[in-house]
Amino acid sequence: MQMLNSATSRYFKARMGQYLYTGDVQYFLAHEVRNYYPNPYGEKFNPAKLAVSDSFTGRVACDGNYNLVLDGEFGEDFSQIAYWRYNIPVFEGQCIDMYLEYEKTGDVEIKLRLFQFYYGSIGDIKQVWEFDEEQLQDVFRIDNESDQGPVFVSILARGTGSLNIISLHDRHSRRGHGFFLPGGERLVSSKGEEVFVYFEKGDMKPPLAVYFSGYRTQEGFEGYYMMRGFGCPFILVTDPRSEGGAFYLGDSEFEQMITDYVTDKLDELGLTKDELVLSGASMGPSVRSTMAQSFHHMHCFLQSHLPTWEM
Repeated sequence: MQMLNSATSRYFKARMGQYLYTGDVQYFLAHEVRNYYPNPYGEKFNPAKLAVSDSFTGRVACDGNYNLVLDGEFGEDFSQIAYWRYNIPVFEGQCIDMYLEYEKTGDVEIKLRLFQFYYGSIGDIKQVWEFDEEQLQDVFRIDNESDQGPVFVSILARGTGSLNIISLHDRHSRRGHGFFLPGGERLVSSKGEEVFVYFEKGDMKPPLAVYFSGYRTQEGFEGYYMMRGFGCPFILVTDPRSEGGAFYLGDSEFEQMITDYVTDKLDELGLTKDELVLSGASMGPSVRSTMAQSFHHMHCFLQSHLPTWEM
């Protein structure tokens, strides 16, 4: 492998590049390039889009638009207990990352079953996926290598107790190369609450700028081109919970995940807490003030060059 000169090495490090050997080029072009598409997309199906099966005779309750609670007997065998009214469009060659937010009590067990129909058909099934609780603890993936077709999602349950269905998330997948953006990372608490972060080293000089996305019903980061235009290292943060986000607030574990991530990147860059700028729009400023308390004596010394936007 040819050694890089100092200028190229610094640029390679700043762009977080990876070596691609000559023999890997054709494989990369044939199988990996498709994962570096523009215009990332993600959405959530909230409980208002759920329909409860007629066979369920227990209690049904909603906490606003946040969740749907089913409480009672679900039977001894798995059966469909609820389903989403709207299908998910999946195109040829497209991969979808999915995540189900839910809680349960008693001895309730669930599965998620997905049917893909042939495009233009209302009943001809193309393929079926089924995911058990172990698989539902993390992001699960459906990969559609052949013709496009809509996907119908239903929840199967058995046992006795309560099932709290919060949200079903679906996001265009990069097949392990990052969430939303190449290199985007997913942080998740022990309660299953998510927050997504993206880090770019820029010129590796201070400050480290952190931008918190505002209210978004479409999941994903915002402010990428704006932050990249400043040239300095930056972090994007987005909260996919609730409707449009939950203001980055949660229990101590959830909030500490974000603080720890920022601290790790400061250490990686060799910067101090005085060389940190926090900014955001809409619901972003709420977390800015909360996080500032975690970084004692923080001095946003480039405020005039990297202002804070509030709405």
